[in-house]
Amino acid sequence: MLLALKPTPGNFFLVLAPAMLLVFLFVLWLIRRRHSPGPAALTTEGEVVDFEEGRIGAGTAGGMVTRLRVRFRTLAGQTVTGTTATGNSLARLQYRRGQRVPVHYDAADPQRFSVGRFDQTNYTLLIVVFGLICLALLVLGGFYYLA
Repeated sequence: MLLALKPTPGNFFLVLAPAMLLVFLFVLWLIRRRHSPGPAALTTEGEVVDFEEGRIGAGTAGGMVTRLRVRFRTLAGQTVTGTTATGNSLARLQYRRGQRVPVHYDAADPQRFSVGRFDQTNYTLLIVVFGLICLALLVLGGFYYLA
């Protein structure tokens, strides 16, 4: 059916939006897999001890990102201090030194951890924004298709 579509702007948008959505979901899955402590993650409470600034991207297109430096005690009693794998530019507004935060960590490798709300906020925002873009492309394609 898709091969029989004529090359019109409406058909272009109707094909582009689902394709973009599939690529986006695949990339999001790869990112979550890379930064997640895994399905068997244990949860404990940690404390924000500092912030680490870093640049992302290259040249003038890059930006600053802030990662949390967190200290927590594993259920086995080991004290771990580490930096989150992901970050954002609003971390200093969302957190303060000494704040208690939920920490999800890999029992086999406690240095592999994430701070619950910190990482989930980023992914939720990405999903909502990209979903709205895909929806707009579908609606635009529908208007062109019906015209």
